[in-house]
Amino acid sequence: MANTAPRRRLPAATDKRVAKSREDTPWTNGDPTKKIGINVPFPEPLMLQLDYLVENKAIRSKSSFIREAVEAAAMAEVERLWRVKEAVRRIEKEDQAKR
Repeated sequence: MANTAPRRRLPAATDKRVAKSREDTPWTNGDPTKKIGINVPFPEPLMLQLDYLVENKAIRSKSSFIREAVEAAAMAEVERLWRVKEAVRRIEKEDQAKR
């Protein structure tokens, strides 16, 4: 029987873990107890899917599922932005070294 589990992606060998500055992480100053609501309309099929997941106990609640999904997506975008910024810095550094 074939192994159907996906392989874990390994970080690149040149991947450097750099402590992010306060400018790169402005959300660390936020108060996690403060809740800010946003009114976002969802299409009916999506809401029916979420209802189905709640009824079948696949998720605890629609709001917690949406909150966790948005948080994961936001972190992925932040990490992507950091990689882009690091690549730009590296390219600029190489350009300065050539001059």
